[in-house]
Amino acid sequence: MKETLRIKTYFATSVESAMTLARRELGAEAMLLNSRPSPTEARHLGPYEVVFATMPDQPLPFQAGLLRDNPTSSVFTRGISTESLLDAGFERDLAERIVAAENLSPPEFMATLLQTEPKLAETTNGREIAALIGPSGRGKTTTLVKLAITNGLAQHKPVRIYSADYLRIGASAPLRNLAGILGVTFESFESPAALNHALSSTLPGLTLIDTPGFGPRDYDAAQVLARVLTAQPAIAVHLVLRADTSHAALTTTIDRFACFRPARLLFTGLDEAPHAGGMFSAAVYSELPISFLTNGQSIPEDLEPASIPRVVDLALGSFSRATLVAA
Repeated sequence: MKETLRIKTYFATSVESAMTLARRELGAEAMLLNSRPSPTEARHLGPYEVVFATMPDQPLPFQAGLLRDNPTSSVFTRGISTESLLDAGFERDLAERIVAAENLSPPEFMATLLQTEPKLAETTNGREIAALIGPSGRGKTTTLVKLAITNGLAQHKPVRIYSADYLRIGASAPLRNLAGILGVTFESFESPAALNHALSSTLPGLTLIDTPGFGPRDYDAAQVLARVLTAQPAIAVHLVLRADTSHAALTTTIDRFACFRPARLLFTGLDEAPHAGGMFSAAVYSELPISFLTNGQSIPEDLEPASIPRVVDLALGSFSRATLVAA
């Protein structure tokens, strides 16, 4: 960010009230960067912690070059309808709320509904532990390797990769090979009990856990592993989902993996998603923050931390391009 970027945090009773205050103090170009429940030590200041930014010397683009003072932005805002949002994959009730929002443009209102938390896990006694869960074919293993590089090796942390993919014969072999290339510790476990024993270690550094791709028929097996992961509060569970999946399918998957108590959502396949309205809707539905996004198979380049502006832009991107071309 440029040095002239002003960032200010507000504690308020709601995101909407914080936005009203930010506009009054920072100006009409104030951009919402993030919102979350206030930490315990600041709860007395207000139940929500909301962060805004603005560039005093020039207009601040909300997303992808769309400026509030740019004439095309008014075309963009006026062109949004419930039907166009449905075409972009949004859930109907949410689409109607976005269109009906008063005093805020659609992107601004959408920003108030979303949470992002671009980190793997809390650091406890020098340890970070994160588990990636989700159905087969969502890119968990490739994403885990990207995270091992960007959040471990690049930060000079000791890295351990644990494979708990015990449902398929030889399933851990590709990950073992990748761990060998990276020069990081790798262990494969044949049962949740064996994994549980390894997690009792107090070795410092980053531990990443790869898990089986549980399907609808694997409910019992999923429950066993879920009990191991949820028994240790230090483990941050990320539910890995495809961005090109419909809202209905995403919410069904989120419900099915609720036994793991995921702390965050991680979306892959942005490079193959014609629109991301379903992804946005599912994140709002689940009330879970989005941690990371991936948009390809390149390791580790095609990984980015999630942000509210980025996710809103992805959700409206295909529609905004079509609207501006039509204009």
